[in-house]
Amino acid sequence: MNKQQFFNFLRHEIRSLPKGEQEKAIFYYREIIDDSMEEGLTEEDAVARLGNPADLVREIFISSDERRKASIPTGRKVLISILLALGFPIWGSLLLVLLSLVLVAFILAWVPLIVLGSMALAFFLSGIWAIIGSPFMIAASAPAGIAQLGAGIAVLGLSILSVIALCYTFKGVKQACSALYRFVKKILGWRMVVT
Repeated sequence: MNKQQFFNFLRHEIRSLPKGEQEKAIFYYREIIDDSMEEGLTEEDAVARLGNPADLVREIFISSDERRKASIPTGRKVLISILLALGFPIWGSLLLVLLSLVLVAFILAWVPLIVLGSMALAFFLSGIWAIIGSPFMIAASAPAGIAQLGAGIAVLGLSILSVIALCYTFKGVKQACSALYRFVKKILGWRMVVT
């Protein structure tokens, strides 16, 4: 990787940081690469000497978080802690409501699967029971036995349709749960560090 490719990668990966921190990181690594090249290394060797670029990005994010945490004055930290403790009855209740709503949405997403699975099982067992009992009905009354056999086959068909609907619904529920997870992740502001 040459110097230009390295800095393009670095700029792309740290674009979520404030501009000042981006420029500080780029300046820092530019100085290291320039110093290495003055020592006689090629551009590619100077970049390779830095190590894995993904590890460097992770270090930049970690040091940025540490600087941000350290930059909050102690008095402000105490004030924030007091306000959080005093406001807990309000924000704690709202957070509990939000988490409950997410849990309810997640549970409701799985209800169609439970219903379709129960229907498929009930239709299957009813159809088998009707087919097994139809010879006994035919012995007693041929038209009633044939009707029961036909009904048993029809109910088995409904069982197959329920299983097909269950498969398609499962795909939809999986997508819905994935979208719900992304929504919660976005709301809570979880940030994934590059690994």
